[in-house]
Amino acid sequence: MSQSPALFRLFKMRLQQEPDVVLCRNRAKQVAEKFGFDRQDQIRIATAVSEIARNAFRYAKNASAEFLFETVAAPKAPARRNPQSLVCVIQDEGPGIPHLEEVLAGRYKSATGMGTGILGAHRLMDSLEVLETGPSGTRVRLEKGLPRGKSVSKTDLQPIVDSVAGPRQASPVEELTSQNHELLFMMEKVGEKSEELVRVNDELQETNRGVVALYDELDTIYRVGHVLASKLELDDLLQALIDATTEITGAEVGVFVYEDSDSDPPVRQHTAGILTVEFSGDEALAIHRVMHECPPGQAMVRFDDLEQESGVRLVPKGIVLRSYLAVPVVLAAGTQSGAMVFAHRSPGVFSERSERILASVALQATIGIENARLYKSVRSASAAKDEFLAILSHELRNPLNPIFARLSLLEEHPGMPREALEDIRLIRRNLELETRLIDDLLDMTRISRGKVIINREPVDLHEIIEAACHACSSYAVEEHIWVELKLEARRRTVRGDSVRLQQVFWNLVNNAVKFSSAGGMVVVRTWNEKENGQDIIRITVSDSGSGIAPSRTEIIFQPFEQ
Repeated sequence: MSQSPALFRLFKMRLQQEPDVVLCRNRAKQVAEKFGFDRQDQIRIATAVSEIARNAFRYAKNASAEFLFETVAAPKAPARRNPQSLVCVIQDEGPGIPHLEEVLAGRYKSATGMGTGILGAHRLMDSLEVLETGPSGTRVRLEKGLPRGKSVSKTDLQPIVDSVAGPRQASPVEELTSQNHELLFMMEKVGEKSEELVRVNDELQETNRGVVALYDELDTIYRVGHVLASKLELDDLLQALIDATTEITGAEVGVFVYEDSDSDPPVRQHTAGILTVEFSGDEALAIHRVMHECPPGQAMVRFDDLEQESGVRLVPKGIVLRSYLAVPVVLAAGTQSGAMVFAHRSPGVFSERSERILASVALQATIGIENARLYKSVRSASAAKDEFLAILSHELRNPLNPIFARLSLLEEHPGMPREALEDIRLIRRNLELETRLIDDLLDMTRISRGKVIINREPVDLHEIIEAACHACSSYAVEEHIWVELKLEARRRTVRGDSVRLQQVFWNLVNNAVKFSSAGGMVVVRTWNEKENGQDIIRITVSDSGSGIAPSRTEIIFQPFEQ
């Protein structure tokens, strides 16, 4: 259960003359000193009390200031506050404080003074509360918690009161001297704070520069990664990589040397920079070989000035290169596939920033090279697959032609028994189905190669549908399926490929017949509609079969699915 705050009245003084206000200020400072406040807080407390006391004396009558010591029970004490505090209550019998809300909000401009007394005092203390104000007077409560770790017992209070509440008042010269010392002390503290703020500001500026530089590095890495992600061909990838990194580092020449014993050629080189012409061929490889002369195990090689390095000299075509930076590119398997090498005729061109960016770019290059190699492998495999399917399709189709010719002769033979004719027609239907599958296989091969040519010309869609249905008629008759055409579209001319369209409708009608039971019906219907102000033609193929299972409505649009 919480306890009420315990208050101990220290002393009370009347504010009848101006010296009383000065005395009130001095006593506030003395009490603060006795309670263990440091000098800075003593001045704050004295200033806040004297400001409110001055206003009470100036604008009212019968003003007084009472000093109290308050102890708050632990559960009631604010977090991180000492439960003991110094309290000063200043009251008067004046007309009250006009515009109080605006004053406390800092919006009021006084016509008789600065208008900042209450607000300033509030900032100097832990709390300032106007307990009451009006025609009968004003009562203001100021509070400052004791410093952390300080504690005053009840037995200490009376000696403190006795030492402070004496009648002696300082002379004007003494008071002026004291306030000058306080002013100098506060100016010194302000100077220290100013120096600290300057230091903090310098640190913030340095941090900000670091953040901006980091953002620039990340943005650069992102832009390079975006370029690399758009390249699938290995040579295009390597050239884009060396172009971007040469620009980033400020090198006069950049060389990417890629080594792969399985590729042709086994060593590829790509150059960039203003010295590209001078460093091509063997000269580019000479730049690359410098990194192999360095101690093994170095992830990155950088020379600020080659002329200062013993045993390292790089003068291709008489051009003295002094700055040097080499970054190896290591594949996922851990083998080095190449390196990015940069050089400049001036010393000290490359920095740690260049190293950080290139280290990240090298990782992106590894992924890009792996992707380019995979893309090449997939493309080669796809080309081999297409070639195999094309050859297979032709090889499968060629033996069917003489079989069709022999079947035609057998069907036309006058002495062929009826049962044999039924078997021959069954063979023909299955051969036609196989031929259609082979044609589909050829079409898929052409599509994958991008070699399908669609002839767009005006065609009568009704004629296309009738031809497709006629091709299925013999099969429908044999299966006892009735095919009905309801060709109701008045406008039926479209632009398209007649062969492909007939193939589409043949597949639809043939499947409808195939999956309908004997005695069933297939209906092909056309009609016109308006869509976005234009005439369109709609076609439906419906049958009396078992239908398509919902689970297969997506699968049937995949190649070779039924």
